[in-house]
Amino acid sequence: MQVQPPYTYSWSNGSTINNAFNLTAGTYSVVVTDANGCTDMIDAVVTTNYLIGTENIEGLTALTLSPNPAKDFAQLNINFKNPVDLTVSLIDVNGRILETRHEGNTASEQIRFDVNNLVEGVYFVKITANGQSIAKRFVVVK
Repeated sequence: MQVQPPYTYSWSNGSTINNAFNLTAGTYSVVVTDANGCTDMIDAVVTTNYLIGTENIEGLTALTLSPNPAKDFAQLNINFKNPVDLTVSLIDVNGRILETRHEGNTASEQIRFDVNNLVEGVYFVKITANGQSIAKRFVVVK
């Protein structure tokens, strides 16, 4: 059997779009139906609606996180106009902080995260400088 687009989506919260946004903690189900009428149901558990950042940090001039997807490591390259008190955290999709590094007063850093021991999935690097935070999303593949 071959799955045929277009697809329709029916979420347990009443939504009919392909992505769910602004969900509070809880369990959600989505039924996906293809053009042939074949269906599949997926359950998703949202454990946190934790906001991990804003869109920008004052004085941030460059920010990259690569490679993405990452297999062995992910490297954060970050530059600021002036030195900042910098803390960087690795966070899993459930909001658990896996690692935190306080880099101190700096204007430029290259931080390498070993991802060999992480399971495949979505992760975030949270960058906090002088009380402001942003997050970069990346994916770990094996």
